[in-house]
Amino acid sequence: MGKLEMDPGALEQAARFAEARLSEYGMNVSFTARERQVLGLVARCATSREISRALGVSPSTTKFHLHNVLMKIGAESRNELVRAFFLASEPQGTAIVDQAG
Repeated sequence: MGKLEMDPGALEQAARFAEARLSEYGMNVSFTARERQVLGLVARCATSREISRALGVSPSTTKFHLHNVLMKIGAESRNELVRAFFLASEPQGTAIVDQAG
C-alpha cells in the first residue's frame, strides 16, 4: 500500500462507515476519538505501520488502541475486525466474530 493520506474528512468517513457496519449487526460500541481513527484506518485495510505513520504515534501506541477496539467488539484479531465490516450486512443470526477460533 502506498503512503496513506491523513485527510481528516476521509478518516472520519471511514470511522463512521466502520461504526455503522458494526451497528448494523447490533454492536453499538463507544470508541474514543483515537480508537475511531484507528478503526477508520483498519477499515481502509491499513497496516499497523501505516496507522502509526498516519497518526504520528509509535507502533506500541497503535497496538494499544487497536487492542482496545478489538476488546470492545469481542474480536481476537484484526482479521476478525475486518471481517466484521464485510459480514455485518449478512442475514440475522450470522455471527461476525467466530469466538470458537
